[in-house]
Amino acid sequence: MIAWPMVLALAGCQGGGIRFGEDSVFNNLFPTQQDNPAELARDPYDPDARYRGTVRLTVELLEPEDRILDIFRINLNDDDASVRAAAARGLATHGVSADGVLLAGALDDPEPIVRRAAALGLQRIHEPSATGRLLDLLDPENEPDQNVRVEAALALGQYSENAVVVGLLTSLRSDTEQSLGVHSAVVRSLELLTGQDFGLDFIAWQQWIDTNSDWFAQQQEYTYPVFQRSRAWFEYLPWLPLPPNEEPSTPVGLTRTPR
Repeated sequence: MIAWPMVLALAGCQGGGIRFGEDSVFNNLFPTQQDNPAELARDPYDPDARYRGTVRLTVELLEPEDRILDIFRINLNDDDASVRAAAARGLATHGVSADGVLLAGALDDPEPIVRRAAALGLQRIHEPSATGRLLDLLDPENEPDQNVRVEAALALGQYSENAVVVGLLTSLRSDTEQSLGVHSAVVRSLELLTGQDFGLDFIAWQQWIDTNSDWFAQQQEYTYPVFQRSRAWFEYLPWLPLPPNEEPSTPVGLTRTPR
């Protein structure tokens, strides 16, 4: 599997942006006679081509375009799971508020790679109708893949709803086996929603919940997790671009300012 941050770092810059064209590293990574990634993404015969095209559209697109978003939306229903996951990542990166409903639907996909991509996407697109399904995914009996549970828990940190706090707390208390990663994600969302810091101490959380009527009075701003890394040694060379680190931001469609 190609590490996309490294791909972006190697792609080079021109005029302050990533360079794509005949001399682009992408032409070596994705050898094909079809240079147009949109055509690749719509190849009716080759799922690998659709996957590669969808990924290329995600990393190459600088500004949202309706025709490209429509390709992501169509490929979210592809027969191939890798194409569906790539389409979910495309919508997460470039989608609009209305695409949150599509990502919420993808949480029911039979393949964990798609469910995880959808949960990641819902960290970037605010979709209140997804909270019930995200809460269901916290239960290992409903979601066996712990990576999906982690991303679902992180996505819930933007919803100031009593049911969300109760669901997160229930997951923290649950005797059902959970990984430390899942519990850490649950705690992170509880901290954002309440402004409190009790770590993994379920009893302290429960006591605070029981003795406070306004759980969201100190709610913190939610920003979705982003890719961040330090420069590798070769990236200190003056002609190479800096790491393609993202800037934290609030999800599309989340306009409420925490109190």
